[in-house]
Amino acid sequence: MKSIIGFGPVLIALVSFSVLADQEHVPYNNARIIWQTEEPTCFNCTLPLDKKLEAVPRFMVGSEMTEPVMINGPKPTVEEMNATGERPWGLVFELVINAAGNTELVVSLKDGYPRMEALVAGKYSQWNWEPSTIDGKPVCVRYILTHRIHYQ
Repeated sequence: MKSIIGFGPVLIALVSFSVLADQEHVPYNNARIIWQTEEPTCFNCTLPLDKKLEAVPRFMVGSEMTEPVMINGPKPTVEEMNATGERPWGLVFELVINAAGNTELVVSLKDGYPRMEALVAGKYSQWNWEPSTIDGKPVCVRYILTHRIHYQ
C-alpha cells in the first residue's frame, strides 16, 4: 500500500507500509509500548512487554496461519507528520491484532522519534483488520510493520 504525501511546499515523501512478518528474531531491548487497548483479549495487561508478546503467536510467512489484511484505518496526514518536527526514514512496529480484527497493542521496535512514533502508532491503533486464521478460525496474532518515509 503506497500513498504520496507532501511535506511543505517543496518536499514530497512516499510512505510505504511493508510487512516483516517472517522475521524470526526481534530485539526487545529498546522496545516500548506506544499504545494498548484498555481491555485486551489476547494477553494479560499486568504482564511485562516481553511476556505479553510471548502470549501471542507471531504470524510467519508460509505457516498454516493466514495473514491479517488491513481493511481500513486512518493514515498520518502531511500536516500531522510535519507538526512532529521529526524526519525519520523509517519506523518499525509490532502490533497485536485480535481475533475480531482490532489492534490491541502497538509496540515501537526502533527508538529515536517519539513524537512521530506516537502519531503513527495512534493511527495503527484505529485500524480494522481481516484477522489471521488457523484452520478457518480467527486468532490473535503478532504482526510486524515498517513505516518507511522517502523524502523527495
